[in-house]
Amino acid sequence: MSKFNRKEIETFCVRLKQLTWDNEHTQAKLEIANYFGFDKHYRVFKAIEEIHDTVGYLPAEMNGYRYRKGVELLEAIKQEHGEEVYQQIYDSL
Repeated sequence: MSKFNRKEIETFCVRLKQLTWDNEHTQAKLEIANYFGFDKHYRVFKAIEEIHDTVGYLPAEMNGYRYRKGVELLEAIKQEHGEEVYQQIYDSL
């Protein structure tokens, strides 16, 4: 069961929706990893962000990798916090 209540998640999801709207997909995943305490995922998305900032765009290979790691992150959320929290986060992206 999730340690976060519905209102906390809803508030967080507003932020995620804005990041996604602003095309800040890596930042959204960074914030998700940080919010839920997934340190390994946070470091992975931070490295992806660094590549994007250094190169000036996200190479296609990295985009695919980011997608796969995002799926992995969402599955971890589902496992630890349940279907409802997973669905709220998923719907925000």
